[in-house]
Amino acid sequence: MIPYERQKKIIRILADKDLVKIDELQTQLPNISISTLRRDLKSLEANGKIEYLVGGAIKASMTTSELPMSQKTMLHDEQKN
Repeated sequence: MIPYERQKKIIRILADKDLVKIDELQTQLPNISISTLRRDLKSLEANGKIEYLVGGAIKASMTTSELPMSQKTMLHDEQKN
């Protein structure tokens, strides 16, 4: 199986779960070695598709970041005064 196919399968597995362990991946992809799965996870992380953890992976977080308080206090300053 080529890396593209393996990585698509990993993403599909992660679509159902928030966290997947490397052992779970190997049971679902039995002909793939753990070292190959780790390489695939690192590649997916480099592309921003997942977050690689030691021993597994989680979905890439798509949360928006909040402004720091120093910037929030300056917003609409004229209206506040």
